[in-house]
Amino acid sequence: MERDAYEAIMLDESLTPDEQELAVEAAGVRQASNMTVLTLRQHTEITVLTHALSDLRGPAALTGLGVLAGTIASVWSLYLPD
Repeated sequence: MERDAYEAIMLDESLTPDEQELAVEAAGVRQASNMTVLTLRQHTEITVLTHALSDLRGPAALTGLGVLAGTIASVWSLYLPD
Protein backbone atom coordinates (compact mmCIF):
# COMPACT_ATOMS: atom_id res chain seq x y z
CA MET A 1 0.00 0.00 0.00
CA GLU A 2 2.81 2.43 0.80
CA ARG A 3 4.49 1.61 -2.51
CA ASP A 4 1.26 2.51 -4.37
CA ALA A 5 1.02 5.83 -2.52
CA TYR A 6 4.67 6.58 -3.29
CA GLU A 7 4.25 5.80 -6.98
CA ALA A 8 1.06 7.87 -7.22
CA ILE A 9 2.82 10.88 -5.71
CA MET A 10 5.91 10.51 -7.90
CA LEU A 11 3.88 10.11 -11.08
CA ASP A 12 1.77 13.23 -10.35
CA GLU A 13 3.17 15.75 -12.84
CA SER A 14 1.33 18.68 -11.24
CA LEU A 15 3.64 18.55 -8.20
CA THR A 16 7.09 20.12 -8.05
CA PRO A 17 9.93 17.96 -6.64
CA ASP A 18 9.70 19.81 -3.31
CA GLU A 19 5.96 19.24 -3.14
CA GLN A 20 6.49 15.56 -3.99
CA GLU A 21 8.96 15.22 -1.13
CA LEU A 22 6.55 16.84 1.31
CA ALA A 23 3.69 14.67 0.04
CA VAL A 24 5.74 11.48 0.45
CA GLU A 25 6.64 12.43 4.01
CA ALA A 26 3.02 13.36 4.77
CA ALA A 27 1.80 10.05 3.32
CA GLY A 28 4.10 8.22 5.71
CA VAL A 29 6.06 6.23 3.14
CA ARG A 30 8.86 4.97 5.35
CA GLN A 31 11.89 2.71 5.32
CA ALA A 32 12.87 0.93 8.53
CA SER A 33 16.55 0.41 9.21
CA ASN A 34 18.61 -0.13 12.37
CA MET A 35 15.65 0.46 14.70
CA THR A 36 15.10 3.89 13.15
CA VAL A 37 12.21 4.78 10.90
CA LEU A 38 13.34 6.88 7.97
CA THR A 39 11.69 8.10 4.80
CA LEU A 40 13.07 6.63 1.60
CA ARG A 41 14.83 9.90 0.75
CA GLN A 42 16.50 10.13 4.18
CA HIS A 43 17.64 6.51 3.94
CA THR A 44 19.09 7.14 0.47
CA GLU A 45 20.90 10.31 1.58
CA ILE A 46 22.46 8.56 4.57
CA THR A 47 23.58 5.63 2.41
CA VAL A 48 25.15 7.90 -0.22
CA LEU A 49 26.94 10.00 2.41
CA THR A 50 28.26 6.89 4.14
CA HIS A 51 29.78 5.61 0.91
CA ALA A 52 31.18 9.04 -0.02
CA LEU A 53 32.81 9.50 3.37
CA SER A 54 34.45 6.10 3.28
CA ASP A 55 36.02 7.00 -0.08
CA LEU A 56 37.24 10.39 1.16
CA ARG A 57 38.81 9.32 4.45
CA GLY A 58 42.33 8.90 3.05
CA PRO A 59 42.46 12.16 1.08
CA ALA A 60 40.96 14.05 4.03
CA ALA A 61 43.64 12.70 6.37
CA LEU A 62 46.39 13.71 3.94
CA THR A 63 44.87 17.18 3.59
CA GLY A 64 44.74 17.55 7.37
CA LEU A 65 48.39 16.52 7.67
CA GLY A 66 49.34 19.00 4.95
CA VAL A 67 47.52 21.84 6.67
CA LEU A 68 49.14 20.94 9.98
CA ALA A 69 52.63 20.79 8.42
CA GLY A 70 52.07 24.12 6.66
CA THR A 71 50.90 25.77 9.87
CA ILE A 72 53.89 24.47 11.82
CA ALA A 73 56.27 25.66 9.08
CA SER A 74 54.68 29.12 9.04
CA VAL A 75 54.89 29.54 12.81
CA TRP A 76 58.44 28.20 12.85
CA SER A 77 59.49 30.66 10.14
CA LEU A 78 58.48 33.54 12.43
CA TYR A 79 61.16 32.53 14.91
CA LEU A 80 63.99 31.96 12.44
CA PRO A 81 66.64 34.70 12.33
CA ASP A 82 66.80 36.89 9.25
